[in-house]
Amino acid sequence: MYPMKRVIALALSLLLLLFPAAPAEELPEDVPEAVSAAGDWYADLNGVPLRLTLDPDGSYERALPSALGGPVRGAWEERDGFVILDGDMSSPLDLVSGTFMTGAGGGLCFTREAPRTYVPADISENVTAPFRDGYWVCAYADADGPALPARALGETSDLYIEGTAVALGGPRFGDVFYRFEEADGALSAEVNGARVTIALQKDGLLRLNVSGESGITLYLARAAAEG
Repeated sequence: MYPMKRVIALALSLLLLLFPAAPAEELPEDVPEAVSAAGDWYADLNGVPLRLTLDPDGSYERALPSALGGPVRGAWEERDGFVILDGDMSSPLDLVSGTFMTGAGGGLCFTREAPRTYVPADISENVTAPFRDGYWVCAYADADGPALPARALGETSDLYIEGTAVALGGPRFGDVFYRFEEADGALSAEVNGARVTIALQKDGLLRLNVSGESGITLYLARAAAEG
């Protein structure tokens, strides 16, 4: 038996030479990587998209459209599962679902997914009067930035169209009546020193553009006439 043991030992030695054990550093390690809250987070602020960028260096930027004050900057940290902005504790950060709340009682819910925003459609060409006629109220407004919900900007403009006769209402226009000119399915006129153009979009909203220094674009939805 002793010679047989030597044969087996020799065979094992040859196998180890031919197939050496993997070095310890090459062995797979089932250790999860640390997950950080740094990066972009998004929330819906009454229909207005809000982006919060948490930089790895401990600074943050809360990006708001210029019409609502513009960006806000500050300091943040992550402690014991909480995101802390300027020293104010948030709700626990859920890295599995990717959400956390800020504000008293969890006022804003931040996620990694950007909320949808309104994207204006193309202008319809050669629209006839019946498609424009009626009462319209402002749904969105764009003042050199993204189109935002009218309620978030306090925009209450409305108008009534009958043919080329247009009654413009709300604080912006002061309830005035104008006879517009029609060309290629759009209406235009000089109103309070600015050129106002009205055209129907392919999504059914009416686009009203006010040119000039205080230029703005309004997007109006058809509504029932005021009683």
